[in-house]
Amino acid sequence: MKYISRLHLSLLARFSLVSFLITAGIAIALAWGIQYELEQNALRQEAESAADQVVTILNPNLETADLTGPLGETRYAQIDALIRQNVIHQHIVRVKIWNRDGLLLYSDERDLVGQRFPLSDELKEALNGEIATEVSSLAKAENVEERVSFQRLFEVYVP
Repeated sequence: MKYISRLHLSLLARFSLVSFLITAGIAIALAWGIQYELEQNALRQEAESAADQVVTILNPNLETADLTGPLGETRYAQIDALIRQNVIHQHIVRVKIWNRDGLLLYSDERDLVGQRFPLSDELKEALNGEIATEVSSLAKAENVEERVSFQRLFEVYVP
């Protein structure tokens, strides 16, 4: 404002300039807010879509015994075929099934199955019945395979 007063502008010119700056600031703030809300809405829709797939495709085909330890070869092959045919598409990169102890029971990346990882906050939410999401930098230990092809991923944790 000091700079504006040193320009020796008329009162009308000062008013117009200040009004323009305030209007531009409000417009930028509104644009940022709208963009953020649209982005969050798109991410919520993707999370809900993933949750719907799990509920309709995966949940009816899982048995209680599947959640106690790593899947045997036959059961792994059955679940893997189901997931590869019905769940993994262009926008779904990886599917993992965890138990409450942080043991990875199933992953479409077979080498990860049977490993134990620390429970993230998002995974804890999913294990407590809530859909959780994260735009991940893939820094977690269980994302070692994804780091090869991606820098970031939108992770959805479904109960």
